Amino acid sequence: MQGTQSTPMSDQLMMSYSALVDQVIRYPHLQFYAASPSEALSRFGPKATPLRMLSMDLSIIEMCQKRSGTKVDFAGYIRSNAPQRSLFHTALHPNGEITAMMVRSFVQQLPGDYDYLLGYIEWYLRQSEGINCLTYHPVSQSLLNELGFDWGESYDAYRSMLEARRSGDWGALIDREAFYVSKFPNDTFTWMSLMQAHAAIGTLENGKRCLSSLLDLSPGYLYAWTDGLGLLHKHNDQTGVLELIQRAKDFFIDQRMLSQVMAYFCLSSGRYEEAEAHGRNYHSRTPDRADALVPWLKALLALGRTDEVKRVVDYEVSIAGVARMADIRANFSGWPDLKAYLPAE
Repeated sequence: MQGTQSTPMSDQLMMSYSALVDQVIRYPHLQFYAASPSEALSRFGPKATPLRMLSMDLSIIEMCQKRSGTKVDFAGYIRSNAPQRSLFHTALHPNGEITAMMVRSFVQQLPGDYDYLLGYIEWYLRQSEGINCLTYHPVSQSLLNELGFDWGESYDAYRSMLEARRSGDWGALIDREAFYVSKFPNDTFTWMSLMQAHAAIGTLENGKRCLSSLLDLSPGYLYAWTDGLGLLHKHNDQTGVLELIQRAKDFFIDQRMLSQVMAYFCLSSGRYEEAEAHGRNYHSRTPDRADALVPWLKALLALGRTDEVKRVVDYEVSIAGVARMADIRANFSGWPDLKAYLPAE
């Protein structure tokens, strides 16, 4: 069985093995650039106004769902419900509500009757957040007004939480901790915000509780691990550090992300030889991702192996297309020591 996305360009992606599978399940490309002006600007240019993007988003979803043959009307659902509440985390990352619909679209294409399971799965996913490691939130009230959207008092509270995190107003987060947990218990940035607040004011045990909830919810989010490590290092909790490392090993086992997490863990504790080995392993297993360069190169710099850093960066630049080069620059943007090895823009 092959799953393939129906996009504005094609009904389905044909692979070398497509003729060998029993069934191809198609699902539609979904997007919502309307609520993310920065993503729309970088992708489509200055004429991509929110209202124009909203019209384009819905038209493209309609086209893609028609091409996929799904029985689920994603465009109609988003058109009716997006004005009342947020349905996406980024332009291409829907929340759990839309993810549940995607699962229904998949299941309806399978042979057999799965209705007895589907109801529970949809209920569970609707309470989740979908893919939420990146986010365009908080969406400003002025943008919502321009779109004619009213996301209500609940979103006002969510915006306040994210703005307090962004400004480092840790006291405001702690003061409303119980409210945020009760209101947004299945949101990555609730627990990330509260963990960072407790780290800042020195309440270690509460911070560790938030970290545990964060990792339960989003174990695939790199910064959940690295920020958690920062909390433990800041308060010199070596037992907590060892427990966090073991939790990562137990969760990822031999997945490539374990090498990424361990590279950052070793970098933070000054174990640069180990960091280099983990970073090199992650890069070799993830050559398509520019972020895989960062921990490896940081470890090489820490070891003083600058010639190797230059050789790796020069090679990556020599084979990079426009999109890849932009990705490399974006991932190096927070590291002046790595940016220095890139050619001038």
